[in-house]
Amino acid sequence: SRSLSSIGSFTSGEQLLLAKAFLDAGVTADPEQVATTMLTSAARSPSVVRIEQTTSPLVVSDSAGRSYVQYAYEAARCSDEIYEGECLGTTTTRATIARVTVSAISQYRTNTERQRMNELGQVRNVDVLWVITASYPTQANADQTVAATAQSVLNSFTVPFQ
Repeated sequence: SRSLSSIGSFTSGEQLLLAKAFLDAGVTADPEQVATTMLTSAARSPSVVRIEQTTSPLVVSDSAGRSYVQYAYEAARCSDEIYEGECLGTTTTRATIARVTVSAISQYRTNTERQRMNELGQVRNVDVLWVITASYPTQANADQTVAATAQSVLNSFTVPFQ
């Protein structure tokens, strides 16, 4: 049995959804559900006053064949306190493109320990949620080179663990 733990501001139901989405072969859940879960978590940040998905999420693969869910959103953040839903400071809005996946990382301290445990048929891995985001002020969104550069950054990201 594999599980995700200590991944931040996710409810147990959200953790289960993400685990089911990625820990089987490839992405098995609806990418919309994954993106919605991630955006719900992001909206819990104390400085976020508004978050809005801006594109339909899609499943993409890197050169090694690992699957990711990619989604985009705009988030408005308050620079000061929020009182009764109103920002008491300046609100800034950024466009963000994000990718998310899960992979297992070995918890063995040495290669000797790993080899010994493999011979015994034991595995000690922790599943890690990987998120990469590239964001920029929404005013720059009109400049297609900014969005293309952000997409290039995401395209260069690869989780090296299988």
